[in-house]
Amino acid sequence: MKIRARAGAVTAVVLAGVVAALTTGSAYAVPSVSVQAPATAKANTELNIVYAGQAEPAPGATGMILQLFYEPNSAGCAPTAKVQGERAGSKTEGQQYIAATGPTPFSFTSPTFFPAEGPYRICAYLGVFPIDPAAAPAAVADAVVQVGSGTTPCLVPKLKGLSVATATARLKAAGCKLGRVSKPSRAGKRKLVITAQSPAANLTVDAGTKVNIFTKFKRR
Repeated sequence: MKIRARAGAVTAVVLAGVVAALTTGSAYAVPSVSVQAPATAKANTELNIVYAGQAEPAPGATGMILQLFYEPNSAGCAPTAKVQGERAGSKTEGQQYIAATGPTPFSFTSPTFFPAEGPYRICAYLGVFPIDPAAAPAAVADAVVQVGSGTTPCLVPKLKGLSVATATARLKAAGCKLGRVSKPSRAGKRKLVITAQSPAANLTVDAGTKVNIFTKFKRR
């Protein structure tokens, strides 16, 4: 199900214009970004998400760019803003230019609301300006907001090739449960490995869903 949400306009609330003095031969600071968002929120209710950090453009550059996205039921942010923007279901929350020629702290607030329930992952990418779509970001940060019900769905992990014990632990960590275990006859004390599972990996299911597994003897 495609979830739609209004992209809030990114509003700068603080942009410190103080540039730290650099001594000759000193190393550049590391650019950074963080996402400050409530852990839970109500559907159709506006909430403020704060993006803060430090811009530190390369020598000769006049600034950096902050690109913002959110995606429902996401297991993690993509490695670059370009890839994140191409994901199905991913929505852009806008971008913000940060004028800086040296280490410059920044903080922006984005009013956002989500009309549907579920977990949303917010992804922030701090990169070079002008934007190079193929370039890796200087810094990435994310946060997850649970909208509506406090029960987070389970993203079914890939279990093929794992032992039953390892699969059980991964299912628990993901929010699922181990279901029926199909074993070959006369297993004895030989180690079993998983060959198939149901539901399949990477499906988002209700929390507590049981995942059935099929096993075989591990070859020595």
